[in-house]
Amino acid sequence: MTVTDLCVNLATSVPVIFEPPCMLVNLSYTSLEHFVMPSFKLTASQAKSIYLYKNLKAEVQRCCSNIYFNRQCLKLGLIPKYAQIKIPYISPATIVTQKKIQTTRLKEEIKFLCKKKDKLNKLLYRTHLAYMIQ
Repeated sequence: MTVTDLCVNLATSVPVIFEPPCMLVNLSYTSLEHFVMPSFKLTASQAKSIYLYKNLKAEVQRCCSNIYFNRQCLKLGLIPKYAQIKIPYISPATIVTQKKIQTTRLKEEIKFLCKKKDKLNKLLYRTHLAYMIQ
């Protein structure tokens, strides 16, 4: 049995859950957890800025994983649960409308997350500069 056969067998037997990666992966085990505080003592303001930087970095990573997830859903034609919108009537027009609404919802979510990521990156940069000044 080759690796591709194994992947095909796994893909057919395992149900797929369409949830954002940040919900499937426990982000407490990222590389940020292994951040070791220096052995010398820090002032309260220094410790605060270090933890602020660490938390902002984790937030940026979550945001990037959500953007990646949403883009993959658009590329593969999948609709996550949070973007599913139900229209009570069933006709060809409502099916087309429902599909358009769902893809528009995903595209808007990607735009929102990209803006959020940019804002967080700027804040992360300012936090880094503030820590370097101290």
